[in-house]
This record gives sequence, C-alpha cells and structure tokens, in this order.
Amino acid sequence: MASMTWDTEFECVIRCYLPSLDMDAPLDPDLVLSAFGLDSIGMVGLIASLEQMYGVVFPDEELVPANFATPRAAWATVTSLIAADRLAG
Repeated sequence: MASMTWDTEFECVIRCYLPSLDMDAPLDPDLVLSAFGLDSIGMVGLIASLEQMYGVVFPDEELVPANFATPRAAWATVTSLIAADRLAG
C-alpha cells in the first residue's frame, strides 16, 4: 500500500461512499473507488460533500471520473482547488 497523507475528514467522507469497503480496511490511495461501491449517484454526493467540507467549487472541467477514481486523485483535485483559491484570494 502506498503512503498518502490527507486529513481525517477527507477519509471519513470517502468512506461514506464506499459501502463495500470494510470499516477496518485501510484506505489505500490507489483504491479504485468504483470497485468498492462508488457509482455515478454516489460520485455526485461525494463531490457535493467535498465542496461543502472544503469550501471549494469544482469547475466543470474538473468534473471528470478520473479526478474521483481513487482517493489519491480526489485528494489531489481538492488540494489543487484549495491552493488555487488561496492564490486568488
């Protein structure tokens, strides 16, 4: 398992949308989220939850499945939006 650092809130949100992932299983950064229950409806919920939690808005060009395919990809997308907001503000 590859090591990755994110906050506990992010991990909790991701886990909420993975009904097939055992609660005791580690959240591997490269885990294919769709293989553990994230479907298109869940992805919409995940995006809304991440926007609310981090105070960001995903622009249309970021709303592609690849950006939410794994925890690593989702975290990279969130942190890039946070960084862009800080630079703009």
